[in-house]
Amino acid sequence: MAGVGQTAEGELAAAGTTNAQNIRDGCDEKEPPQLWEMLSDHVVELILARLSLVQLQSVRKVCKHWEALTSTCEFALLNAHLSRPQPNFVLCGMNYLVPRKSQAFVFASEQGLWRGLPSIVLPPHNMGSLDSSAGLVYAIAGPGEKCLRYKLSTADVVQCDQWLETTLMQYPRRAPVVALVEGGAKPSGDVAHKLIVAGGVPDFEPEHMAVEIYDSETGAWEFCGNLPSSFQGGSSRLWITGAVCNGKFYVSQIHSWLITSFDLSQRTWTDVQWECPQGLMNVNLLSLGGIHLLLAGLCKGPLMESNTGTEFNFKVWKVDPQMQKPVQIGTMPRCLLLLFEENLHELGELKVLMNEMSFYVYKLSPYTGYPVVEGEISSDAQMVKWRVLSGVPAFSGYRFDHMVALCSSVSHIILGA
Repeated sequence: MAGVGQTAEGELAAAGTTNAQNIRDGCDEKEPPQLWEMLSDHVVELILARLSLVQLQSVRKVCKHWEALTSTCEFALLNAHLSRPQPNFVLCGMNYLVPRKSQAFVFASEQGLWRGLPSIVLPPHNMGSLDSSAGLVYAIAGPGEKCLRYKLSTADVVQCDQWLETTLMQYPRRAPVVALVEGGAKPSGDVAHKLIVAGGVPDFEPEHMAVEIYDSETGAWEFCGNLPSSFQGGSSRLWITGAVCNGKFYVSQIHSWLITSFDLSQRTWTDVQWECPQGLMNVNLLSLGGIHLLLAGLCKGPLMESNTGTEFNFKVWKVDPQMQKPVQIGTMPRCLLLLFEENLHELGELKVLMNEMSFYVYKLSPYTGYPVVEGEISSDAQMVKWRVLSGVPAFSGYRFDHMVALCSSVSHIILGA
């Protein structure tokens, strides 16, 4: 960003000099242009992208040009990247019998190392239900498994007073797919949001594929019918994956090419007919800024050098909205893929977690040392830069009842920044 900063400063200086010269010489009878008007649109975008959502609401009222500049998909991604620090990746080992033996580590990106976290105090919840998705960490709680306790990734996971709680859902849940839909900013600086909860209802319930949406402003749940019948018998997060993109909630079976979308405005389901990538074994749906829909998963094919045997690859695709098909944008280097398992046939246990402009591929297994690989997506969503989060956290020999990975903003004091 140093080059970008120098460019912006150079344009500001040039604009100021030209403006002052025009005034001194009186060579322009018209009102001299304002300093902002002499900057390129690119520099103005870089400056405005550092503002918060609340500040941008005021900025858009200044003039129609600024409103147009700050209303594009490209600006939304730039704002997400520049306006606030990206949440950190956190690994937690939970011991429910002896909570003091629970452990958690956060990866400090700037230092490139893992740091231990103070004891994380969780609100009461059902054992083993703690999980995460893009933008939040959540757990099932309350009477009859009908309540969600959750925390947004922008909040500090160490602070126990920042957990939020929903009202009771219509149906009990055990392992649902949960997705976050961010809305507009409030004057307080908080962001209004909705939670989509799909599936995970016990099989003996009549509506075991029910979909409900929670509104943080009204505190009410809305029942939105069921997942399509094609998801019958596999509606928990163990079998399906979901993401919100461009006003639609996409759901897919992890181990088959079965994708459908729910229009959040029309409240209707539509089957998606996309070309399946060759050799695809499993798929995870990811959303980049709510604008680009990504697919990430394992593929298999013949070994390139001998054409005998099987080669496994972890690939990433972006769904092209015009062609309506996945376009490959990245393949994990094989040396990083080998970190997860010597026996590549067991790679189906890999998990993927989206975190704004990056995603993490990990495996919660003590036998492989909890490896984590980060994929950083370019601002134009055309390529992926890979790196391993080195220095695997030194979990002690304690027994953990539950392991979970999540993304959370963590205090700079803890990170040592």
